[in-house]
Amino acid sequence: MDQQTELLKTCVAVEHTTAEIYSQFAIRFPEESVLWKSLADEEKGHARLFLMLNCFKRSGQIPALAPDSLPLSQKALAEVNEIKKRASDPALTHEQALDIAASLELSTIESFLNVLISKQAEGELKQLLSMLLTEGKDHGCRLIEARKKIIPA
Repeated sequence: MDQQTELLKTCVAVEHTTAEIYSQFAIRFPEESVLWKSLADEEKGHARLFLMLNCFKRSGQIPALAPDSLPLSQKALAEVNEIKKRASDPALTHEQALDIAASLELSTIESFLNVLISKQAEGELKQLLSMLLTEGKDHGCRLIEARKKIIPA
């Protein structure tokens, strides 16, 4: 498998794993299941975008993502998998789940997407990645707002 394909598959895995975490939280915290299910669905949509990018890349319709981003994507996947382990702790509170998810959206994934974006030439690919980054920030804000409802500042 070439680095480009491996990079995109790793991006898909990051998004799918994040969706799994949110789906798990939807079951564990039914009082906020609408939020968690919505976030999980959006993460699955992000995964589909990366799968489409892989198809377009193979057909030569878009420029390749910077291959030196592969180690960073692998690091992001390792971090998301660690978060998934923490998220499965039965003692985890809803507040902790919101904090974990906000951190995931506003640090791990944001850092990864920022590097991918910085390595791209101008164009549609950069716009798509920027859109994913904006959605991630929106997810983080929604999670922070949900936490404020539980524990006012």
